[in-house]
Amino acid sequence: MNNSPRIRTVMGCTLLVTALGASVTACGGSSHPLTAKPYDAASEISFSGESGSKKADPNKPIEITSEGDEARITDVTATDSIGRYVAGELSADGSRWHSTAPLAADAHYTVHVSTEDEDGEPGRKVLTFDTGHAGKNKALKVTFGPDAGKYGVGQPVTAALSAPVKDKAARAVVERALKVDSEPAVAGSWTWVDDKTLHYRPEEYWPAGATVEAHSTLNGIKVGDRLWGG
Repeated sequence: MNNSPRIRTVMGCTLLVTALGASVTACGGSSHPLTAKPYDAASEISFSGESGSKKADPNKPIEITSEGDEARITDVTATDSIGRYVAGELSADGSRWHSTAPLAADAHYTVHVSTEDEDGEPGRKVLTFDTGHAGKNKALKVTFGPDAGKYGVGQPVTAALSAPVKDKAARAVVERALKVDSEPAVAGSWTWVDDKTLHYRPEEYWPAGATVEAHSTLNGIKVGDRLWGG
């Protein structure tokens, strides 16, 4: 009877050693595996952006690097306060991530960095920063049409721009920022009528009774040289 508690204690210790892969001295005081200092991703990550009250230049990319050989970056997710993602590229060895798409001006960003150390232990760090003004650049504004109302099933959604956009890459930025949602959902695409006008049409026709809404996420986004979404 008196030996039962001791037997249960030894068994519990054995299970702990098996699960954690620790040495048999894990049942001792300071060598217990749960007293070990956890892997800290924050000590291994370097960020090129601004911190504190200083704002980052939206014209410059951000870069995150892993210091030394003890950690590698496994994933980076960067979004602004309205949920727009920043495209980026991670090096094959996990030592560096850099943004490949322009940042938005006057925006607040949150960056989630996932890492792992040389033993495969995961780490995570969260970075935040703000971007400054776009400077003395032209603002590209969008006016959608037609006005609210009922239309035929072949009616396109129109987008009139306040400035011409001719460059192919700049047009791609505009198209990605112009959103059309419908209920029920229908696939469609934008077509450039001229340098300042786009039409969005469904692949066939809008279903009878469908509700169609258009909006833009272009605000603060760099479209081209000295041209930013307004």
